[in-house]
Amino acid sequence: MSELTVPVWSPERPSLHPLRLAIAWLGSALALLLAAGLAPGAELKGFGGAVAVAAIVGVLNAVLPPLVAALRLPFTVAVGFLLALGLDAAILMLAAEIVPDLLRVDGLADALLVALIASAISTPIGI
Repeated sequence: MSELTVPVWSPERPSLHPLRLAIAWLGSALALLLAAGLAPGAELKGFGGAVAVAAIVGVLNAVLPPLVAALRLPFTVAVGFLLALGLDAAILMLAAEIVPDLLRVDGLADALLVALIASAISTPIGI
C-alpha cells in the first residue's frame, strides 16, 4: 500500500512590483481628479492632492476590507438567526389561522416569543 501525502499550505511573500504600483497609484489619482471635477459637491486641490488622497484611499482599502470581513461574521450569524426566528413566528401565525381551534397567537410579539422559546428548548436537544 502506498501512503497518501497531503499537500501542506505555506504562505508566500507578497510580490511587490514598484512600477505597477506607481502606475496604479497615478491612475487612481487621475481618476479621483477627474471624478472630483465632474461631481459638483467635491473639490480636490490639484494633482498633488489627488496623489495624496489616492495613497490614503489605497492604504485604507488594504486595511479596512479584511477588518470589516472579520467583523461582519457575527452580524451575519445574528441576522440569519433573526430572519429564521421571524420566519418561524410567521409560520406560527399562519398555523394559528389554519387551525384556530388548536393554536391561538394574539400577535407578532407573542409568535416571536413562542418561536424564541421553542428554538431555545429544541436547539440543545438537537431537534
